[in-house]
Amino acid sequence: MRKLEIMLPKQWRNILEQESKKVFLKYELQIIDILLFGTVERAKAQPKDIDVLIIFKKKKDLMIAQELRKRFIAKISLPIQITTKTYEELFQSSFVVRESILSEGYSLIYQHRTYFKRS
Repeated sequence: MRKLEIMLPKQWRNILEQESKKVFLKYELQIIDILLFGTVERAKAQPKDIDVLIIFKKKKDLMIAQELRKRFIAKISLPIQITTKTYEELFQSSFVVRESILSEGYSLIYQHRTYFKRS
């Protein structure tokens, strides 16, 4: 299993993974996965924020997203952007960054990159 290669301090990476797992376990009947994506995930030297996607099974819950964001901002000094999508919404053409997330996203729950590869 390839470890996350991002330009974040190891302590921050651990916080993202640990806090995501806590929220996932609390709401596992509603959540499929929590993914890291964007400039941090693509190893940009100076990321300006941390982008996280919560994938819900059937219905989005913004209170869960807010809980996760509060957990992150209490421990990490970069701005945190939380996006929420249902599994069905993830594949809609109107979700512009879906290809990037599906090919480059990193699961904070399962600690691996997503399975989809660009052709």
